[in-house]
Amino acid sequence: MRFALYALALGGFGIGLTEFGTIGLLPQIGSDLQVSASTAGYLVSGYALSVAIGALVITIAVTKLERKKESIDGLDGPFCNWQSCERSRL
Repeated sequence: MRFALYALALGGFGIGLTEFGTIGLLPQIGSDLQVSASTAGYLVSGYALSVAIGALVITIAVTKLERKKESIDGLDGPFCNWQSCERSRL
């Protein structure tokens, strides 16, 4: 249970960091792209919109699947290769 909580917290931190970190860099991004900072702000809006739509699509896609198995598969995917994961389930 603790591992899942830490993974959820780390994911939330990552999403927040990408949005708020980009907000702090908008003047530099705008000057590099030769647009105003407010126009460069559409980058943050586009990212937030894609995260929201992506979450809906993923939720709809996995509603018919077994929750516990898919949660475990989602968590162990980045940490092990295909063969070691298959051997651990046998």
